[in-house]
Amino acid sequence: MTSRSMSNTMRRPSRRHTTLLCACAFLALASPGRSEESTVGTLTIRFSGIEEAGGVVIFSVAGSRAMFESEGAAQLIRKVPVGGVEARAVYEKLGPGEYAVKVFHDANENQQLDMGLMGPKEKFGFSNDAMGFMGPPDFDDAKFAFDGRDLTIEIEAR
Repeated sequence: MTSRSMSNTMRRPSRRHTTLLCACAFLALASPGRSEESTVGTLTIRFSGIEEAGGVVIFSVAGSRAMFESEGAAQLIRKVPVGGVEARAVYEKLGPGEYAVKVFHDANENQQLDMGLMGPKEKFGFSNDAMGFMGPPDFDDAKFAFDGRDLTIEIEAR
């Protein structure tokens, strides 16, 4: 092979091809699927069916089974004054994951769900309206997937 034929087989890319390659590389790196940033969003929880005025509603959002099953170790806790038949808690900049919510109306503001012989004396609820037998539901029954996009969930007081 002569030097002339060798240079013909190893031609430099044209300016148009170089521009096209650069554009493709930029689009691939800039696409949302390749973003290195984690998506965060807002979770809004509506707790409705409150029958008694006064007190606070305590919302607990747990990001794991261990947090859900422990007392007071929930990942995120909000206390919202009762001003009607419903209360809302807003969790901003929440990352994607699986979460479960516990909520109760602490009518006497003693920071705990008061129990009687037949069960809770105060209104309560869980995400997915999950119910347990003689106690709280399992994390798997209450959990929901949060993908980082804004989401509102509704929990009816029991």
